[in-house]
Amino acid sequence: MWIFSRLFGIKRADKDAADETEAPKQAGDAIERAAQPLKIADLPEESDAYLRDTKWPPDPRFNRSFTVLQVFNQQGGLIRRICSAMPLSDEDLERYFLPAVWNVANFVHLLSASQDTHHRGYGGLFAHSLETALYAVNISKNKIFDFSEAPDVAFHNRGRWILACALAGLVHDVGKAVTDITVRTKQGEVWNPNEAPLGSWLEMHGRPEFTFSWNKDREYSRH
Repeated sequence: MWIFSRLFGIKRADKDAADETEAPKQAGDAIERAAQPLKIADLPEESDAYLRDTKWPPDPRFNRSFTVLQVFNQQGGLIRRICSAMPLSDEDLERYFLPAVWNVANFVHLLSASQDTHHRGYGGLFAHSLETALYAVNISKNKIFDFSEAPDVAFHNRGRWILACALAGLVHDVGKAVTDITVRTKQGEVWNPNEAPLGSWLEMHGRPEFTFSWNKDREYSRH
């Protein structure tokens, strides 16, 4: 699926990759331009507060198009906590985990995680994705995944399993952006999540103000 291949930074060289439409190709290029080399040392020590909306639920108003870096850094403290919890080197985290976090921030931008329950504020979906990733990491550290492997092999693979759990937690709800939510700019353009991540799409449209609404006919749990 194109969306997940881009979230995880998968490079495809097969026939499906060659058959991609021009719009997804442009969106992928936009991600690669935005995904500057990410360093743990550059993450804010504490999460920035300037994007947080304390209204629950938030007012149905048009929102400013923040950059992906601003959305990413707004959760810098939480991202640091996840990195610290994983038994991986900074090099591995910067190669495998941080780019996926960046791509999720780009994809969901300031969308909320639910209409009536948890994380209903602006940026709630990204915050919830990270919190679930941290929860998955902490749970996975108490699990044994390689019962049949030699102890040295199991130890070597432990970090990989924990990374896989972190990534699963990170993307577990991103489908809501595809199936449950409609995003519109002040000028009336409607975001198509199959063509570009929300952050890249807003950049391509000059970072206009936008609003989002929950689809009334959405199928529960389809995401």
